[in-house]
Parts: sequence; structure tokens; C-alpha cells
Amino acid sequence: MMNKKNDSLPELLAPAGDLACGISAFENGADAVYAGTGSFNARQRAENFSTDDMSRLIAFAHKREKKVYITLNTLVKETEIPEVFNILRELAVLGPDAVIVQDVGIVRMIREYFPSLTIHASTQMGIHNSRGIAFARKLGIKRVILERQIMLEELKLIAAKSAGVELEIFVFGALCCCLSGSCLFSSWMGGASGNRGLCKQPCRRNYRSVKEGDGFFFSTSDLSASRMIDELVGLGIKSFKIEGRLRKADYVRDTVRAFRILLDSPGSSDAEVKRLLSSSHHRMLSDGFLSASSMRNLILKDKIGVSGSFCGRALRHVSGGFLAKISSKIHLGDKIRIQPDSGDEGLLLTVKHIDVNGESVKKALAGTMCVLKTDKDIPPGDIYKTGQEDSAGSVNPEKFPLVKAALSLDVALSDKGIAVEVKNTFLKWGKDFSPPKAEKHPVSVEKLKEEFATALSDSFEVVNISASSADNYFIASSELRSIRREFWEYLHKNLDPKTVAAGVLAPSDKFMDDYLRDTAMSVNIYPKVTAVFGTEVKESGLIARSIFEVISGAAADEIILPAFCPEKELGTLQKMIEKCVKNGARVFRATSFYALELLGTFKDITIKTSFPMPVCNSLAVSELMDFGAAGVQAWVELEKPVLEKLISRSALPVEIYCRGRMELLSTRARIPVDGEIFDSRGNRFIVSATDNYGLTHLYSDRIFSVSPLSGASEFYDLRHSSGADDRPSDFNFKSELK
Repeated sequence: MMNKKNDSLPELLAPAGDLACGISAFENGADAVYAGTGSFNARQRAENFSTDDMSRLIAFAHKREKKVYITLNTLVKETEIPEVFNILRELAVLGPDAVIVQDVGIVRMIREYFPSLTIHASTQMGIHNSRGIAFARKLGIKRVILERQIMLEELKLIAAKSAGVELEIFVFGALCCCLSGSCLFSSWMGGASGNRGLCKQPCRRNYRSVKEGDGFFFSTSDLSASRMIDELVGLGIKSFKIEGRLRKADYVRDTVRAFRILLDSPGSSDAEVKRLLSSSHHRMLSDGFLSASSMRNLILKDKIGVSGSFCGRALRHVSGGFLAKISSKIHLGDKIRIQPDSGDEGLLLTVKHIDVNGESVKKALAGTMCVLKTDKDIPPGDIYKTGQEDSAGSVNPEKFPLVKAALSLDVALSDKGIAVEVKNTFLKWGKDFSPPKAEKHPVSVEKLKEEFATALSDSFEVVNISASSADNYFIASSELRSIRREFWEYLHKNLDPKTVAAGVLAPSDKFMDDYLRDTAMSVNIYPKVTAVFGTEVKESGLIARSIFEVISGAAADEIILPAFCPEKELGTLQKMIEKCVKNGARVFRATSFYALELLGTFKDITIKTSFPMPVCNSLAVSELMDFGAAGVQAWVELEKPVLEKLISRSALPVEIYCRGRMELLSTRARIPVDGEIFDSRGNRFIVSATDNYGLTHLYSDRIFSVSPLSGASEFYDLRHSSGADDRPSDFNFKSELK
């Protein structure tokens, strides 16, 4: 299904977990795909792309006037900066249409050293209101992928205030329970961070409450905005995105086809759209966070937290696999998930071998007892099909050419002949001759461009060409073709494709010198104990409180702005800040990027950053300093050696979160439980719905506690951690953040 893009419609953007998914997306009507390489993307568990396969995908897309966006959307440690730099050098040569980024330090690196790359702000940046979008614009970001927890009425207001920045929203797929970019749940449960692309999805597990019994209290339904498409199109949103880089080509094919129909022929094929979406092996569908009613019912605690279609039971372990009773046909190549009866994380498998009565078969029908071969230890549980065997799910990469070196040509015809300049290199070529004046059919500028843009080359392609003619000259078509062939022969002999890449990479050549030269310049100007929440204060410490407490009359040395502020509340929050400043407040803590934009309008105040705003590397520090920050709080997931490296290189004073109960998860969804819950392993948590903007938070019953570090200030959050704890946790401090 190849559709010519209607420029009045939003871009249809599809996931590509591998080359087969990318090809399937384009062949079924996607305008663009987003894909990740092997590192630093938010779906590390996807198959992802080698450099060559990414090159093939980009070449395939650009030949068809389609686009490829590459995800680099995780937080980056100080120690990983050189590695990310080298990845960006590879990507710049490939020429993707944009790079999707979470870490503001990487935004800085791309903007300053890779100007050929366009930057899109990942939903992991948590941008959820117009002030956040204004901040992104100042960062040099072209497009913002909005936080998913935005209601339709809020989206309308945001879209009307976002001139100069493209907006992208999700319209289909799985939803995270937590606000984007701030979830610590998976990381707390074992160091596999969702902010590093390794989420183990603890929100999909079963938990127990004394009051509510067992339940999947954090497992959201899937999103389908299909019934709202016409209204969303009218908002001028640039891109509609389908989630699913962990899914396979059959899912991509069916969801892209469905939304292509919705965009191109609204209302004409409702039955076909429903059929296609029903075949995508999703959870129960909902309006997601687009409406208040949907948010209230987004989590149904009795619904198991897995995607897919139920197809049988895993009964017991046997030699080389497990015994299964099949209730709906499975086939070799199908993707299945076994959900343990314990409610723990499910196991993903591709069906590669089926034995029925000792014989190898290609499929097992309903009612069949069979052995599915695997080297994994499979516990008893339900089997769900998450993807089916599909002939489109396998491609031969060798059939797809790599990206060619991109050339920009200028062709000039004069009475002295033809001169060609390759503008993005130093190569020039000329053919000396005296063309006669034309009596009837002069060589047009368009003919010159058409002829010289034709390149029978495995190494080069012309992406931009200009041409001029000093007069009306005549050149026979055969002679012009001969001149063009001479030019291309000369170019192949005298221009190495790597030289073209060198031109793209030239601005980045100075990065490592600049990075290694820019050692720490900060002086720790703040007291040793820089801030303490709550009623208990360490000796000589400062008190910091939320702006809501201060407005209600509480005293504070520092005022903390909320990490989430709905669009409709921005005006009220600004007035609250104005009142605090008028009353003498001079130190504010920004916990989200929108807050830097909001605080930037006030003079003579000091701005510090605080959780959950992520600061993981010195490039991020420098970027935040440029936007008014005078001090930063290091990201709470980082391990001790990485924190020490950050402290040593930071251009601003660094603060360490030393004690507290951080929010492991924060959501606008109604959580169908309150108070204490625990999982099958005995881990206990606390669910609290007390928030000024209607958020529900999840906390561990264990207090986070680490030792102060030399050269850094200390931060103690006593709101939920003032008492003693005989089981404190140091989180990733003494281990390693994966």
C-alpha cells in the first residue's frame, strides 16, 4: 500500500524494531519510522539495528521520499560521553531525518557539534505544557514528542501555543503508567532502568493489598485514539505515532494499514480498521490519557497485565522445553509470552520447534498437547500470542543497498563550456568547449539539472543540485550525456566517499578537545547541607518546601516547583511564584524543564535543579547553566563512581540526594488501591494519592540512604523518611545502573 503523502495530513510514524518492520511500515503506508541502534535507546530489548542495516533502511526510505528518525533517547552517564560521541559520528554520516533525544547534555552535543542532525525531543523529556515547548525551542529542538499523559482539552491549548515547534503524539500502542522520564520502579527492583531502555515492567505484575486483595494495580490498558482521529487532525499536530518497537512486522503492517485508512478515508472502512487493530494482539483498548473518564478507568486491577491473545497453558517443565496445552493455533515463527501464575514478569519466546507425540510439526491446533522447545526454565502459566509468523517478517538485508555519499552539485554553462562544483567537498571539474547559440531549442537549466543528477553510482547520489546558463546555448542530447559521463568518471577517480563524510563531520572534530579541556570550574558556594524537606532540619541546614506549602504559610529558604503542571494551571502557578518573589523568596528549585522557562522571566533569583529533573553528565550541567541554573542535583539512579566523575567535571555546584523516599512512579491514572501493597517476593510499597494536581505516587517502604560525597552538597528529603529504617537501601549507589 503506497500512498502519496497529503501535506494537510499529519505524518504517520511507525515503529521499526528491525529492518523487516521498517520495510513493512513503508510498504503499508507509513510516512516515517523511528528505530534504534544497539545502544542508548529506550528499547534496548528490541532487536534494533546494526549500522549497515540502519544505512539500508535510510537508503530505502529516502529513495521513496520517506523519513527515518533514530532514537538516542536514554540518559547518558559522564563516563559514556565519548561512546555517544562516536555513535553520533556514525549517524551523521548516514544522514537520518532526525535524532530523538532525552538527555539535554546530548542535545547540546548534537546542536554544537553535529549541526547536520535535526533534534526531536523524546517523550522521555517529559514535556507536557507550552512552557516546556518554549524551553525546547530555545534548545534548538525542531519537534517535541509530547508526554502521553495529556488530555485532549489540554492538547488543544498546547497546540495553539506551539508556533515554531512541531508536535508529535502517540495514537496507538502500550502505555506507561508513570509520567515519562521519571519512573524509577524497574531500576529500584534491580538496577534495570526504564530511563536506560531496560525496563522490566514491574507495573505489569500482580501485587497484593490487605484492603483490595490481589490485583494488577499499575497495568494500564493500551491506547487507541482511532475514534478521535478527525479531531486530532484538526489540531495541526505534525506526527501521529504508533508505539511498538518490541513488536514484529505483522503488528506494524496491520496497525499502519489501519491508521492509513483512518487518515486517508475517514469513516469509509470502520469494519476493516477494527479487524486490522484486533489482529495486533493488544491489551484492552482505551482512550488512554486523552480524557478524564478514560484516566479513571485506565487500570482494571482484575485484568492481567500482558498483551497478546490467549492461546494456551504452559503446564510443566520437560527435558529441552515445556509441555503446553494449546487452545488457539500456534505456528513456527509466532511470538509468545508465558505469564507465570505468580504474576511475575512474563517470558518472551519465538516458537522455533514444536513436538506433537514425538514428531516435529509446523503448527499446533486448538486442543493439542505439545512440547515447545526452549532452553529457558518456563514456570506454569498462561500463554499469549504477541505476534504471528509472517512472510513479511523476514528480509534479506543484502537485497537493500547502503546509504550513498550525498553530493550537492552546482552546474554552470557558459561560452567557455560546462563547470561543475561539488559544493560539499573541494572537488571542481570543467569541460572546455564553445557551445553554439541556439536557434530553436536551447539547453534549459532544468535539463542541466536532470542530466547531471543522474548518477549510475554505487557510492554517490545527488541530493541537491543547482544550475545556471549564461545564455541560450545548444548542446545535442547525446553530447550532453557524454559530458555528464566524463564528469562522473572523473568524480569516481578523484573523490573518496569518506571525504564527503569528512565534510559532514568537520564541525565535530573539535569536540573531544573541547570536552577534555573543559574541566570543572565550579566552587561549592552552598552550605554543606543545602536543603531539607519536612519538619526536621539538620543543624545548619536550609529548609526547602513545595510552593503550595509556602503559599499556605509555611516558612522556607528554598521553594520547589511541581514536576508536573497541567496547561490550565500555568497561569496560576506563575502568579504563585510572583507572590513568593514579592514576599522575599529568592531561591527556587526546578524539577522539570518547563520550570526553567517559567522562572527565566524573574530577575534576581537563584535557580537549582532537583529530582525528578535528570542531570547525569557535565554537558547537561553546562546546558542548564546556560538557562539560568546556579546548581544541580545529580540524578538519583547513578552509581558512586559515576557521581564522583560528574562532580569532578561539573561547571556548577553538585548536590547529592542523600536520603529520602523518592517517587518510584507518578501517574494521572486512577490507581485502584491506596496504602500498603506488596509483591510475591515480599517487597513492600506505599501508594499515595495526595497531590495538588491529582497525581498518585508510589513509594518503597525502604528509605533510600547514601553517604555524602566529597565536593558535593547534601540533600535530605524528610517528607516521608524522617523516622528510622532498619533496612535502608542504597539503590544503585554501590552497584551499577544498567
